[in-house]
Amino acid sequence: MPDTVTQRVYDREDPGGTIRHFLGYQFDLLGIGEHWTSTGTSCGLPMVDNRIPPGLGCCRAHAAVEALWPDGADLGAVVTWSPDREIADRGNSAELDEHRRVRGAAVLKALTSLGYQVRTPGPLQGYSTPWVPTKYVVYRMERGAVPTEWPRDGWEHLARPADHPAWLPWPSGAEAHRVLAGLLEGAGLAGRGGGFFCGGVDEVEWPPFTTECLRVSWRPWGAATVEDWYAAMRKITDFLREKRYLIKVRSRPWNLATDREPYVIAYRTIDHPGGVG
Repeated sequence: MPDTVTQRVYDREDPGGTIRHFLGYQFDLLGIGEHWTSTGTSCGLPMVDNRIPPGLGCCRAHAAVEALWPDGADLGAVVTWSPDREIADRGNSAELDEHRRVRGAAVLKALTSLGYQVRTPGPLQGYSTPWVPTKYVVYRMERGAVPTEWPRDGWEHLARPADHPAWLPWPSGAEAHRVLAGLLEGAGLAGRGGGFFCGGVDEVEWPPFTTECLRVSWRPWGAATVEDWYAAMRKITDFLREKRYLIKVRSRPWNLATDREPYVIAYRTIDHPGGVG
């Protein structure tokens, strides 16, 4: 366990601002985190360094897209485990594979010991370089909520092809982004005309059997009210459904004090390449 650990608190009204620190605190207690500690000062400035036990690698976390949390979850995060630096640097494939197997099982056990539901197997991406991290999507369910059962084959179609260049992301999502951005532009909804724009979603967070998944956000003007936010979401939701996208929205009300911008998730699946949802 690290020498000192600063306690952190999770705020359900501000997941994006508190999840990283809250889970980092829990990881530090379990010895699987990237514990930052003070090492003194230099030229009057505080100096810090991370203390990661050798041979273990470390976990980091950030908030998952809230609209994609399962029903009954009050916390959702993407946890990334990075391999030990020295082991990765040596580049021995057999050693690295064993390191991933052993530490992957330990991290999974640690996450479940904290009471989290861990989504596995997730996208079967395959590892193209030593430094590619292992990703987990974890959820904490509300008391009495029934944990979601994930289909084990729900992400097999996302497996990285053996001949896919290591330096290119997989799946890229570039074509899906181009198409939707073009639809927004053509309808006068993008940029200064409408304020809507689309961005990618990490495939590890995609719903099962999804073939494309994009976050469509609205950039509010300075004096926009919460009523303006909801009006914009109704407008874009109607538009996306007309274009036969499936839709996901978050259940928690928008909060102008903690949310930067409202959004919806537009996606398509293997069984429903176009449809209303």
